[in-house]
Amino acid sequence: MSAGRQKPHRLVRTPVVPGSAIYTDKAPVCKDLDSHAHESIDHSVGEYIRDRIHTNGIESFWSILKRGCVGVFHHFSGKRLRRYLFEFSGRGNKGNASGATRLDTLLAACDGVRLICEDLIV
Repeated sequence: MSAGRQKPHRLVRTPVVPGSAIYTDKAPVCKDLDSHAHESIDHSVGEYIRDRIHTNGIESFWSILKRGCVGVFHHFSGKRLRRYLFEFSGRGNKGNASGATRLDTLLAACDGVRLICEDLIV
């Protein structure tokens, strides 16, 4: 069965480390996640945060990703979607780091690594 045809909760369960807490909204695809520490909030009744339970982080990530698609790249191809996701998750994990700090981190990670054009376009 292809990823697009799997039940959505399987796509969430598979990569999640056992014992992880999962916080979601009340979307129907999330209702069968009880095998994990799963708690949800209900936007339909005006609930957006309860103690540590919220979806603000992922909603912020998707917002930044969509802005990058529209404003910078103009299109994300399915073939390279994984690379775009890694790019934006890396940006998000660096928080408010300046462009210079991000560049320094990137260059430090590249020390001794040879990058070949063919490897980028495969």
